[in-house]
Amino acid sequence: MMDTPPVVVPGGYHEEQLAEVFRDEMWLEESGGVNFDNVLDYFARSQFYTRNCLNEEARRQAEALVKTSNSHRATPMTQEEFVRCMRDQEADTFRRFSSGTEFSKSQQSPQLFVIRKLERKTENDVASHSLLAVYYVVNGSIYQAPDLNTLVCSRMNKTFSHLHSAMVELQKSIHFHPAKNVTWDWTPEAKPASICPTLTKAENTALVDNFMKRYEHFSKS
Repeated sequence: MMDTPPVVVPGGYHEEQLAEVFRDEMWLEESGGVNFDNVLDYFARSQFYTRNCLNEEARRQAEALVKTSNSHRATPMTQEEFVRCMRDQEADTFRRFSSGTEFSKSQQSPQLFVIRKLERKTENDVASHSLLAVYYVVNGSIYQAPDLNTLVCSRMNKTFSHLHSAMVELQKSIHFHPAKNVTWDWTPEAKPASICPTLTKAENTALVDNFMKRYEHFSKS
């Protein structure tokens, strides 16, 4: 069966979960931290996990197989054997189910894992995936990644907020007189105290001085 690259589905994520974080200190301490083999087990404990996904079906089958196998063994199945069993069950589940939600994992660094929520569809033995959401596991904390629309809107709102603050401060130096029309008061007392809230006082002063020099040059030209 062939797999095609995932296609992004707009609005497939849960916007209300963008500000949520999941972290289970007890699990992290008992398991020794998150690694590539147990990251999906850890993710399954979070509110981001979908219980009716294909991974959960494979997990139930693997647990049933382990229980049956342990009843006929002198020693219980080891963690490494259970991981191999899970992989086999996932492969079998994905072959038997033509559609459904699945979670895939990848490791970017020792403490950074990426979980992708995918909608799987199979037609004529060709599996296609639609990307529903992306999650990050960073140092044991799980976050949902915002989609492009949310990210761009957030950056634009932040930019407009800074521009609005700058215009409010600049308006303090504008004066209107019926005979003189609009004039600018560039005396030190009238200088805006802060053009950009994220800059230091010295940086704001330099920004205002530069703006005044440009304005004076423009007025004389």
